[in-house]
Amino acid sequence: MEYLLLGKISKPHGLKGEVKIFSSTDFSKLRYQKGNVVFLLSNNEYLPLKVHSFYKYKDYDVVSFEEHLDINLVNELLNKSLYIKKTDATLPSNHYHYTDLVNLKVISENKVIGIV
Repeated sequence: MEYLLLGKISKPHGLKGEVKIFSSTDFSKLRYQKGNVVFLLSNNEYLPLKVHSFYKYKDYDVVSFEEHLDINLVNELLNKSLYIKKTDATLPSNHYHYTDLVNLKVISENKVIGIV
């Protein structure tokens, strides 16, 4: 199964189990909807986490997860990355995942000018 990076959890935010995420996605509001499942990479395993809440705070996404609704329960999540299954990562029309563009030829005026 292929996973796409959503971001990295940096630190707790408040006392209710919320964490700040340095995001790698342009679709945070879509990815972190309440009830969505994202995956925490821990010890080479993708562990599911169910989103409880989401909002933007400055340059961060602030998210809380079911069963981690207390500051004392989020320490195991810190400095770890969050992912989504690629099959669940739908995009609007004419949008592409970066991973789909890697190694594609760049053509201008019918001439290959490089590779992404």
